[in-house]
Amino acid sequence: MVGLLLEGIVMSICLSPVVKDWISLYQSSETRTYYLRCLEKVVKVSGLSPERLLELPVKNAKRLILDVASRWVEEGKPCFARKIQITLKGFHYAHDIDFRSTRTRSYEFQQRRSVSR
Repeated sequence: MVGLLLEGIVMSICLSPVVKDWISLYQSSETRTYYLRCLEKVVKVSGLSPERLLELPVKNAKRLILDVASRWVEEGKPCFARKIQITLKGFHYAHDIDFRSTRTRSYEFQQRRSVSR
């Protein structure tokens, strides 16, 4: 299955166990190929392996993904930039890394009631 996807994609990315686990979640060969190409772009630009991408703190991983995506926006390809963001978010999520905002809990303050005299 993954062997069919090696055409035109860096073999070391496809052979990575974390990539195999993630990409096997998708049924469509077109989706798998497209997602692997997106991951390949991030790996090339960052110089990090897929395993190392997963080891980054969430804040640094988000920043890296935005930096890579911004390169594509500058080249006039905002749709591809968004696909990179979606792909990498899914890659991290498949390995139990959640990118959702970790905002501090907001406390509700009671409004002072005006007392009429």
